[in-house]
Amino acid sequence: MGGSATITMVGGTPPVLDAAARLLAECENHWSRFLLTSDLSRLNWAEGHPVDVHSSTLRLLAAMIEGHRMTRGAFDPTLLPAVITEGYAESATPSGLATALPPTARAGGDLGAIEIVDSSVTLPVGMTLDPGGIGKGLVADMVCELVLDAGAWGAVVDVGGDIVVGGRPSQGSAWDLGVDDPFDPSQYSALVRLARGALVTSSQRKRRFGEPG
Repeated sequence: MGGSATITMVGGTPPVLDAAARLLAECENHWSRFLLTSDLSRLNWAEGHPVDVHSSTLRLLAAMIEGHRMTRGAFDPTLLPAVITEGYAESATPSGLATALPPTARAGGDLGAIEIVDSSVTLPVGMTLDPGGIGKGLVADMVCELVLDAGAWGAVVDVGGDIVVGGRPSQGSAWDLGVDDPFDPSQYSALVRLARGALVTSSQRKRRFGEPG
């Protein structure tokens, strides 16, 4: 999904960590817009034809639709062509991968027009989807769920800056999460104590559209 991830467990075991890493890799393979073989890319290139997708992709689509509904359209995963036009076609990792879209792709679309029957999904011609606004947070949720369900006492999952915490912290009653100072990388601008939930910050000082790295 164009970034890196870390998993920190309390009371977990190596097999649980391996399972969490496999889940991350699985979602990367199904959701990445930088991989032409992913479920998401196959949907974006389907030109109105049905595509059979993985169960994790169905969960991603449900989250996209619900996020759009809850924000009354402020969250819109159908703007990928506009995002690419602004200069965000390439992955932020050193992979050299870039997003490719069909000539029919247009920014904007009606999520209600997506047809889902069992594991088969059909997008309207011209609609393309971008998981960037929700995919990283969702997979962090899923990994945290897996780790805790497998018996770990606590976990911190960071997927490209989307952080989810759950269970028992290593010390005290809450996780201590430092927010980098954008003007002094060696310092924190804030310390957030979070017993459960998620934290995400954003800044143009590290990366912005149209600029490499």
